[in-house]
Amino acid sequence: MSGLKGKLSACVGLGSAVLLLVSLASCQVFNDSCPVSTPEVWGKGLPVDMDIRREYVRQCEAPVGNFLADAIRHYDYGLDLGESSVLIGLINSGAIRDGVECGSATSSRERIPKGPITDQDIYQLIPFYDDTIVVVKMTGSQLKRVLERSVSSLNFSGTEGQQGHFLQISGKQGIKVEVDCSKPAQTLNGPGTEIATPGQRIVSMCLKSGDQCFEITPTASYYVATLDYLVGEDDGVANDGFIGFHYHEGDEPPPEVIQTYIPLIDVVHAWLVDYESTIEAEYPENASEILKTYPSVEGRLTYTSCDELAGICGTQ
Repeated sequence: MSGLKGKLSACVGLGSAVLLLVSLASCQVFNDSCPVSTPEVWGKGLPVDMDIRREYVRQCEAPVGNFLADAIRHYDYGLDLGESSVLIGLINSGAIRDGVECGSATSSRERIPKGPITDQDIYQLIPFYDDTIVVVKMTGSQLKRVLERSVSSLNFSGTEGQQGHFLQISGKQGIKVEVDCSKPAQTLNGPGTEIATPGQRIVSMCLKSGDQCFEITPTASYYVATLDYLVGEDDGVANDGFIGFHYHEGDEPPPEVIQTYIPLIDVVHAWLVDYESTIEAEYPENASEILKTYPSVEGRLTYTSCDELAGICGTQ
């Protein structure tokens, strides 16, 4: 099951000898493994509902995905990156769940309503909460391989197109990735150990600065924050097929993985507390307008010839 391989213990969380049920639809965490007895409000809440349905977050730019990717990118990991900084945050949509029990929460829900957000909401949303964050130094060409894997299942009908390796993304001051579903998708070899077809669906990717968007270039290096699971392997097979986090060729330097050992749950908690002040500092001229509808669909991902997604992602 995409997103679960080698990580079933993360579903169990803090409990021991708990009942665990894994199905193709969801990862159920039962009450005795949820570290919430009395829900506690984290931060001031959000002004909008967040749609967390599987078919939505695994194929579309989703506000909940933007929120989580922003949390991963903004956190201060205490790393010495010289004059550089973390420019990009990624989270696989398989880590975002709509069918998990936690405390008094029911096992199935389609959205997190606007208003106060509790720890129960977050533990229910990201049952792999003990995943830690890594920061990866990688080239633009390696990042493109990762993003090609992300969009490789788009435009397939039904559950075939709802794969957990689809990534939600964040970029400093904004990011834009253009996807053309009519182009060849990245494929892997039979064992999943090599890229068989590189993929050509990512037609452009750029990081915003003011009114401009600067191309992510193949040879430049970028710091990318993501889950440790996504850069891992199981018996030589890259988790979720993300060979781009491992592969390099010629004189291209291999991706450099820096462990932070900071759990995802701590990162999300900090963002819920600090997101308003951070956005006000990052976008001083229009922060008030952004905060009225944050998180929202911003055009981080734009699709061409992805007809299967029209009724799911809307005009995206």
